[in-house]
Amino acid sequence: MFQTKILIENKLVLMARKQSKYLYARYKHPKMGVWREKSTKTWDPVEAEEIARHFFYDFTVKVKNNIPTTTRTMDKLIDLYVERITFEHKKGSISDSNFLLKRRISEKFVRPYFAKKLLHTIDRNTLMEFATWRRNYWTSQPENAVIEYMRSNGTIGHRPITAKERQSYPHMRDERAILNSLFRVAITKGWIKEWQVPKIDFKSDVIPKGRNMSQAKPDVYFTRKEIRFIKEEMWKWASRPSKFQYRRQAAYYYVMLCFNTGVRPGTALDSVCWCNIQAVQTGGNDAKSQIINGFRIEQADSSDIMGDTRLDIYVPTSKVSSYIALGLNEAFWIYQDYIIKWGLMAEDLYNMQMRRTKKERVPINMQYDEKAPIFLLPNGYKLEGRQVSKYFTAFLKDKNMTYAEGTQDKRTLYSTRHSFITHMLDQGALRGAVAEFTGTSQEMFKRHYEHYKVATSGHQFKDYSKERLR
Repeated sequence: MFQTKILIENKLVLMARKQSKYLYARYKHPKMGVWREKSTKTWDPVEAEEIARHFFYDFTVKVKNNIPTTTRTMDKLIDLYVERITFEHKKGSISDSNFLLKRRISEKFVRPYFAKKLLHTIDRNTLMEFATWRRNYWTSQPENAVIEYMRSNGTIGHRPITAKERQSYPHMRDERAILNSLFRVAITKGWIKEWQVPKIDFKSDVIPKGRNMSQAKPDVYFTRKEIRFIKEEMWKWASRPSKFQYRRQAAYYYVMLCFNTGVRPGTALDSVCWCNIQAVQTGGNDAKSQIINGFRIEQADSSDIMGDTRLDIYVPTSKVSSYIALGLNEAFWIYQDYIIKWGLMAEDLYNMQMRRTKKERVPINMQYDEKAPIFLLPNGYKLEGRQVSKYFTAFLKDKNMTYAEGTQDKRTLYSTRHSFITHMLDQGALRGAVAEFTGTSQEMFKRHYEHYKVATSGHQFKDYSKERLR
């Protein structure tokens, strides 16, 4: 029977374990101070001692020089990342569309390229090579190649690759975001250090010189005059007779809420349920806030940029996790109008179904469920940001408003959020308060809104963040 042998006092021990045919090296982590064990893969005491000493010296050198002590492959990291997003998706922290996008990118682009590469060997050059491979991915496909996609009803469809897609790079941002997420997982697991994460700049490294990444810019905004025009004309446009008229009308309210709340269109606004919204009466800066139940309230003095009512919106899911957003006075009236329109929409859809045979009828909800998303329509169709984006793009094209005057920058649905932030800052809102209730950071504000100076006017903007209902 082998007796435990101390090789280095209080650092390294050679020992036997029950029900094991090998001797084990029990060693102490130089920095963490915890004991660990590793098999020597042999029962010969002399050979096992040599292996244990060699391993311990090698381990100590790696720890002191911040070199990874284990060899992790990218495959293991990708598996762990997919497990995490699957768990978050089941928990409801990630929307269906966001989960499918992340999983597709991980399995279609990231895994095939990185495959068996070791995590600690991934450096800037590796990412540059991946960018080159990814940039040429579609152009290297045969002419008859097809793209696989998921329809709104969950079925899989196929379509040919268009010339526009062969020359487009915006989706490469998504791959970089996935890689960043993978590295964050590796950091939390202790597989790599934060300073070891390779950096890559998309504008200079990924997109070829002389090539625009995208004509659309996130910081392009609409003027107040343009917003008033959109409010009046988009409803007329949405109400024109069409097969999916009710979807276009719901998209109108989606756009208007984006203009007046700053909630990110897409995953964030898609996740907001009826029970996540509360109407609050501010009654000026001196009065106490109180919840109201939809009855009309006199307009507050124009000097108060918040008005006399607002919406407190709990956003369950977004790129920055959950947060409390704030809707302007205009958002309150738009929300009240949408509640009425939702009921009228339910009646119209119900009457339409009654004209069909029993087999063709679709169940219609005459009353919305408090725990359901606000843009889950009475017939069960869930209107999401991607559909709204298509409607809004079509409307802008119809009214010749796609490109901003002067700069000719392309405007999208996301420009509604930037418009909200821009106009809030122009009216004297505190930058920290706006950053908080729009779910962004001071760093992002410095990057995109540094050119806006907070106006010093007679009225003071009250920070309502401490009074929000949670």
